[in-house]
Amino acid sequence: MWTMEHRGISPDSSTEPTTAKGIWLEVLSHIDPRFGGMSAAVPKLAEELRKRQGYDARIVSFSSPEEIRELNLHPHVPLTLWPPNRSKWMTDGDLRRRFQTTVQASSGVHIHGLWEASTLAASLTARRSQIPYVISPHGMLEPWALANKRRKKQVYASLFERRNLDGAACVHALTRSEALDCRRFGYKGPIAIIPNGIDVPTTYDASLFRARFPRIKGKRVLLFLGRVHYKKGVDLLLHAWAKLSDRHPDVVLVIAGPDSEGTVAKVARLLVTLNISSRVLLTDMLKSSAKWSALAASDYFVLPSYSEGLSVATLEALGCGLPVIISEQCNLPQVQANGAGWQVKTDVDELAQTLMTALAVPPETYATMSSRAEALARQSFSWQRVTDCMDQLYQWIHGGPHPHSVEFLEDAV
Repeated sequence: MWTMEHRGISPDSSTEPTTAKGIWLEVLSHIDPRFGGMSAAVPKLAEELRKRQGYDARIVSFSSPEEIRELNLHPHVPLTLWPPNRSKWMTDGDLRRRFQTTVQASSGVHIHGLWEASTLAASLTARRSQIPYVISPHGMLEPWALANKRRKKQVYASLFERRNLDGAACVHALTRSEALDCRRFGYKGPIAIIPNGIDVPTTYDASLFRARFPRIKGKRVLLFLGRVHYKKGVDLLLHAWAKLSDRHPDVVLVIAGPDSEGTVAKVARLLVTLNISSRVLLTDMLKSSAKWSALAASDYFVLPSYSEGLSVATLEALGCGLPVIISEQCNLPQVQANGAGWQVKTDVDELAQTLMTALAVPPETYATMSSRAEALARQSFSWQRVTDCMDQLYQWIHGGPHPHSVEFLEDAV
């Protein structure tokens, strides 16, 4: 086990006192936000839980020390790092015993993600220790995700993952769509539907982003914000933008995010092939004030993803009052239902048509959509609401009352 003692990172969580509602371990495979929204949402959940009387939430990350070098974690949230290497867990009995001691000192374990060493180690250890655990798939049972490396996942599921899910006290889904994915995968236990939460600053300054990237001066901005990965539909977006960019010289498409699996190089080549390099701005990952400034400087947020759990970036865009253009796979039908944006199929022509529609929206209609986007985020995705639900769920797992604020999907489909 690697341990870090600065910034509130605890070297040995097993020796600290248990509080009234107990220690809850929030387990995930990566802590660096470059790996996606889960890496941002889970530490924030731990932070918010610790504000509740009686909760001692701790982060357990199966990742390398390099991932925490630039993290901005809350100083009072303990974090322990454990090796992500599967063979290490198979061969090192002392490592497994230390981890078992940590799990046995907890009241419950909340495991985030599937198909990882973290899921297997935490599930198996919790079962052996008779500690209740919750699993959150975070979109990893979505059809597109299951089709990726299908054969390997089928074998792994039969050996481990179905047993891990079946042993959970409850599965936590981010959306109703994800809950149905869990049922289709064969899970028959209770499924609690609780979304991700967001925390939008009270002020953010668009001028910071515009000063950093003078190419966008005087332009309207379409913003893609997130990991630059094939599954995010970046190829769809570029092909769609190529169909109409000549008609909108006053608009620039910004692709902002960290490279994932060499996708940025493919994007750069596609820009040349489509002859739209001058109409697209590529940036690296935007953090903290730079991210909020980019959102403030933008007119629309666009995410035509092939596969999502529940995009934190989309929720943050809504919270900033940005109308969004998202694929059906983003699992946010309430965006269109509430007039906060558009939901499209993963189809180039449909996406291009929707972009044209959005860019032609009159100012008064845009202002209404912006207000509705902000209201949707505030009412449905605040951390206050999310933490209330998770608090009730954890207490219910330990014999408390049925969580009155939590939606459940209990009947098999």
